[in-house]
Amino acid sequence: MHKIVFLASSNGGTLKFLIEYIKLNLVKEFNVVHVIADRPCNALEYAKNNSIPANLVRYNKDNRSELLELLKEINPDFVITNIFKILDQNIVDTFENRLINFHYSLLPAFKGFIGIDTLKEARKLNCQFVGSTCHFVDKDVDNGRIISQMCFQLKQTVADSIYTNIMFRANCIMALNNLLAFSREKLYLDSSVKILDETVHYSPALFEDIVLPDENFWDLINSL
Repeated sequence: MHKIVFLASSNGGTLKFLIEYIKLNLVKEFNVVHVIADRPCNALEYAKNNSIPANLVRYNKDNRSELLELLKEINPDFVITNIFKILDQNIVDTFENRLINFHYSLLPAFKGFIGIDTLKEARKLNCQFVGSTCHFVDKDVDNGRIISQMCFQLKQTVADSIYTNIMFRANCIMALNNLLAFSREKLYLDSSVKILDETVHYSPALFEDIVLPDENFWDLINSL
């Protein structure tokens, strides 16, 4: 079973999704073993409330060793880097091909934008499709070898709030699929699913035994 560490700075939506999904006993290939935050945040509180080891660490240009030493001590198989900081070279080198980032665009488009700001930029340029990218972290921002991507059609008549919801849900499912893929080989042949009436395309495709959450599950995630 792969050990997953989350680096967090904010709400921890993807973290909550994976933990609550694991609670359903639908996956056995990985487990979240630690949450590390660089500031007080909901992700840190959620981890503590769910008995997941959690640490608040100082991480800035004057103090980079604390995070590195803690990661070395945990020695995770993969680290999800949902942190509002650029990781330093020592961490990138030490955990090469183990640091995973999710960016809300079809990279290399909209590098450097944070969160859902990519959607606003896509609207300005009249992009026809938007999505997210999962990639390994290297020394450059929003760079590194791409692991997977998903996309869906962007319609100017649909509100940003709806697309934000679709983006979050679709990205969570991609995160789940990626973590499974590190332990599996066979992928499902159908690479499209419906999320809030929009068709979302995945590459690589999803595993056929992934159970897509229902609305009650998503309501639970939003309430946490």
